[in-house]
Amino acid sequence: MNDIKLTERQQHLFNLLVEAARNGESVYGDRLLRDGVQQRTISALVKRGLIEASDQGWVLSEAGREAAGAMVAIDGEPRSQASKAKPAKKAADLNRCACSEDCEALSRNLFAPGHDARWAGIMGRWVVANHASDPQETIRRMAPVGASEALIAKAVRVAANAQAKADAKKARQSDKAA
Repeated sequence: MNDIKLTERQQHLFNLLVEAARNGESVYGDRLLRDGVQQRTISALVKRGLIEASDQGWVLSEAGREAAGAMVAIDGEPRSQASKAKPAKKAADLNRCACSEDCEALSRNLFAPGHDARWAGIMGRWVVANHASDPQETIRRMAPVGASEALIAKAVRVAANAQAKADAKKARQSDKAA
């Protein structure tokens, strides 16, 4: 079977006939049509000498039995199934989102999707509300472990914008009072 190249549909039909041969059966044309096999797929395998028509239906030819024997491992399992065992999936380690203390979202990462921007906004507004003397250093110290430089820079930008907004509000209020 190594030197014979089959398409996906031809391989499907061939495997169907191999399974039937193991069970001592033959496959009738109506079963093939039910399984979605087209006539040209059957013709291609007949042309290659892998299957032949008999009075009981479609069966493996001598060359087909040899090719099927090359596919079967010692224990009777097809090699394609015996050698390609998929590893078990590891359960996800979920952590609480680090954007705020009241956030209950679970994520595999530091933040839930979109919550990194939420953290930057919360930190920027907090720094302005608490009148931090050096917003960049305050945010850098309070950032969770693993926060990127881009995220810290975003929080600093939010703090600068919030400070400008607060200054503009104070100026408007002093203009109204005067």
